[in-house]
Amino acid sequence: KTGMAEVEMAVLAKSAYLGTLLADAGAEIITPAHSRGRSGIITFGTNGKQPRLVWQSLMEKGVICMHRGGGIRFSAHFHTPDERLRDAVSLAAEVCQW
Repeated sequence: KTGMAEVEMAVLAKSAYLGTLLADAGAEIITPAHSRGRSGIITFGTNGKQPRLVWQSLMEKGVICMHRGGGIRFSAHFHTPDERLRDAVSLAAEVCQW
């Protein structure tokens, strides 16, 4: 019912919001600036911690993510509530100790 144009706009908005939350929390955004806004994927650094260990910790806390490209990849869906994004970033900040 939603339509692909609306889904695309919502995914890009969620991605931008997620990028802002991560940057404001002190994360290093690995996703190149020219790629942001092209998908819902944001990859961020782990503050010197092993990405696999950060991934495991976040998954144990209920945050769905993946270790990729030397960091952690978050991928928000158009239906992901903003509160869930804020919680995920808060947990990532705790684990990475930004």
